[in-house]
Amino acid sequence: MKLSTRRAPHAARLAALIAAGLALGATQQAMAAGTASGTSISNLSTLSYSVGGVTQANIGSSETGNTTGAGTPTTFAVDNKVNLTLTETGNTYTSVSPGATAQVTAFALTNLGNTAQGYNLTAANVSATVFGVADSFDVTGVSIYLDANANGVLDPAESGAGAITSLATVAPDATVALLVVANIPAGQANGTQSSVSLTALAREENTLAALTEAANTQAGVEIVFADAATTANVSGTDPGQTARDATAFAYDAYRVAAAIISVSKTATVVCDPFNGTTSPKNIPGA
Repeated sequence: MKLSTRRAPHAARLAALIAAGLALGATQQAMAAGTASGTSISNLSTLSYSVGGVTQANIGSSETGNTTGAGTPTTFAVDNKVNLTLTETGNTYTSVSPGATAQVTAFALTNLGNTAQGYNLTAANVSATVFGVADSFDVTGVSIYLDANANGVLDPAESGAGAITSLATVAPDATVALLVVANIPAGQANGTQSSVSLTALAREENTLAALTEAANTQAGVEIVFADAATTANVSGTDPGQTARDATAFAYDAYRVAAAIISVSKTATVVCDPFNGTTSPKNIPGA
């Protein structure tokens, strides 16, 4: 009983120290959430203890467990968290005239992940109710341009650089302004609207190779899709966005503001050769 009584405090102290070491390791791993992918995280826990009041040599941790010596760090690599958002800029439609060319709708793509990513971009006509108005016609010549100065206007330099279908690289936390540009068919009635969409698919930086999730390894840099399920933005018929597919999309619209003009012509008989101005008729000579 005397021996057991003496050892119990040491066992409790040892358990507490081990728990503290585990807590330290957990803290290190939690801090990696915003860390760049590929970063190596290392942790070494050191156990200090006494037996019978006598201080013993410290023991350092290792992945396989350690009972003596300084130990070796436990290391893992931070994985690639793929996350993105794509939003319509300005929360309003673009007012256009029938027959107008190179009309723009504006979007913003943000890389919310911890790795520089490339993106494939697609713009298209969609049958959707956007800003409360249903789609009723299609625009033509739909294309995408980089809005280098983020002013929502297709400037000559941006137009001269040409349309794009991808972005080679977007840094973590960076936002890129994009323009969907299209032509408005002639003859469209006032108040009619054409809805368009822009879709971004995350890819490997520069090569634009497809991203694939894989089983976790401690030393490897695996890919994890982390984008949320959202709605495209303001569509009453929005199909919604699937979670964790490395894809984001948004809607915008062109709404026609046309002149409302009418013309009418009336005919009035002033007089005829026989009745004069009294109840004249539509006869030759009237």
